[in-house]
Amino acid sequence: VEAPEKIEKIGSEISSLTLEEARILVDYLQDKFGVSPLSLAPAAAAVAAPADGGAAAVVEEQTEFDVIINEVPSSSRIAVIKAVRALTSLALKEAKELIEG
Repeated sequence: VEAPEKIEKIGSEISSLTLEEARILVDYLQDKFGVSPLSLAPAAAAVAAPADGGAAAVVEEQTEFDVIINEVPSSSRIAVIKAVRALTSLALKEAKELIEG
């Protein structure tokens, strides 16, 4: 996709963030703009509603995601393990094995 240089630069900087930095960025932007994922739900429902006034389409929310971790730098390993544990119900040993595997 073609994008202006400014957008490409921002995208490049975001893609180089660690998981912890990305989480902080999300929290910062939510606070700065006063939004949250829940505040966007009514807008998403309005977009999904049919224009002809018929029955609303049922939109299932995705609750499972496939995450591929290609490489974990040794300096970020502990932060990544903590993030994996925060997002899953894995114990420390299982999260470590997942990251190293």
